Amino acid sequence: HEVYLPMLSASTATPAAAEPPAATMTSAEASSEFVGNLQKFGSQISHAIQQVSGDFRLTMPQLVIDDPAVACEDYEVVMQLEAALEDWTPAIASALETQLAKQPVGKGPLAEIEFW
Repeated sequence: HEVYLPMLSASTATPAAAEPPAATMTSAEASSEFVGNLQKFGSQISHAIQQVSGDFRLTMPQLVIDDPAVACEDYEVVMQLEAALEDWTPAIASALETQLAKQPVGKGPLAEIEFW
C-alpha cells in the first residue's frame, strides 16, 4: 500500500502540457479510478487491523454473588475479586495507552472521520 500507491499517484498526475489525446483519456481515467480504489482498500485494511488488534479480554472469576453485602464479608470471594482486579489493571492501562497513542492517518476531515 505504501509502496505502490505513491508511484501510481505520481504516474496518474500528468501536467496540462503533456495531456494525452482524448482517445487515451479512458486509460488515465481507469488509472485514476484504480488509485482511488486502492486507497479505499488500504483504508479498509487499516480499519480491519485496528479492530482485530484492539480486542482484549478480561477474565471474570467464576463467582455467584446473590447478596453483595454478604459477599463483602466472604474472604475467598474478596480474594478472587482482588486477584481479578490485579489482572485487569495492567490490561486496561495498556489498552488506554494504545488508544491514546493513536493518531489519524492523513490530513483533513475524512482522515479524522476514519480515525474515529
